[in-house]
Amino acid sequence: ENIHKAHVAATLRRLLRKQVIIICSDELEMNRMANDISSLTEEQCHTLTAREFTFYNAEGVSRTVEQERIKTLYEMATGRASVVVTTPDALMQRSVPGQRLMSAQLTLKLGMEIKLSETAERLVASGYRRSEQVEGVGQFAIHGGILDFYSPALPNPVRCELFGDEIDSMGIFDISTQRRIENITSADILPVAESLAGLYDGGEEGLLDELIELSQKIARRKTAKKELLETVSSDIERLQNKRSFPAADRYMHLLYPEFETAADYISYDAIVILIEPVRAQEKAKNYLWQLTQDIDTLLESGVLDGSLTHFCMDWPEVCEKLSGHAFVMLDSFTGSSYPVPPKTILYMTAKQLPAYGGSMETAASDLVHYLKSGYSTVLLASDEERAKKLKEYLDKHGIPSALGFNLRKIPEHGTCIIGIGSLSAGAEYPGSKIAIITEGQLTGSAKRYTPKRKTS
Repeated sequence: ENIHKAHVAATLRRLLRKQVIIICSDELEMNRMANDISSLTEEQCHTLTAREFTFYNAEGVSRTVEQERIKTLYEMATGRASVVVTTPDALMQRSVPGQRLMSAQLTLKLGMEIKLSETAERLVASGYRRSEQVEGVGQFAIHGGILDFYSPALPNPVRCELFGDEIDSMGIFDISTQRRIENITSADILPVAESLAGLYDGGEEGLLDELIELSQKIARRKTAKKELLETVSSDIERLQNKRSFPAADRYMHLLYPEFETAADYISYDAIVILIEPVRAQEKAKNYLWQLTQDIDTLLESGVLDGSLTHFCMDWPEVCEKLSGHAFVMLDSFTGSSYPVPPKTILYMTAKQLPAYGGSMETAASDLVHYLKSGYSTVLLASDEERAKKLKEYLDKHGIPSALGFNLRKIPEHGTCIIGIGSLSAGAEYPGSKIAIITEGQLTGSAKRYTPKRKTS
């Protein structure tokens, strides 16, 4: 189970203090891993998910996942993302290049001088929509000398009050009441989508020229599809009339001729950890197959041009890029093949502990066994009140334990410490004589349990 892999990843992060990138096979596993790593390192753990490409000019496209992705990419680009958990498809996807993202980013600071008209133009180029009142991410409003905006980088919208051209005060405000709730001194403005006409090297006018040239090329083809020519002509008209352009992903290759993925955002000295390489490879294979099927359909219907379909990198190419970093593969069993040939293979015996289905008696029996066997045992509770109740129960049954709300090291062998924390599962390390029991085991449903040998 992945609780042991989370322990290894957290240990590498705490010992080496390098950026750690963890690749899980799916988003469920990714979120569980992120929660475990956050608990073990006491650091914010960022997640990077794959997004849905937008190939149609539908109004009201949801970009929540995409904007979370942009935020994580920005945190990686600025070196503020110490731990990132992601998936193969998220690393395979073509992304906004780091240089383009950083050039589009704008940081407003208290005391800074800005021109509201120029800032509004910058926001529009980054995909923001002007509205009477800011109610969601990607909106901005200007009333007199007040600028409101909601950036993907922030959990709340921001209000800047200007005195002349100087930002006199800044604060986050509540959407429902539109009232300020906290003062701040700076705020990052990020693009609201990865593909935007305004991010083209020559701006919207430059992209417009590119599309006109593309339209002419398509018209000269003997086998040109009428539907494709209509699609490009419609997009040209949108840009000419300054209308919104949700389907800019169609022209990602024109927007960013430099092909980059999220893998290019990883710090040069980062540690990359691949969880269950075979499963990750299968996930990547399925994603590439599905994307290829979708692109074939879009080509047939005239939504995409055949020269602009490079939307992801093959998994072997991604692994080759990742192998330039310190590369660790964690597998339950030794495999016959790996995406990167391992230089060293290490073995570690570990067991995931069972759920007790609410049976404190069974849990207490296991705890007594660990104490008699000389184990260092940690019992994790969700909060201090719950920890005290567990202590009372153990005292009542004559099981020695101690409270350790600020536990920072492994307890002495033959002792049990009740700490505060949350992990997805309990674990036992027979070689080191360490056992971790979680509150989730006590309250979760019981299941049959077979110890497995873990290889890492």
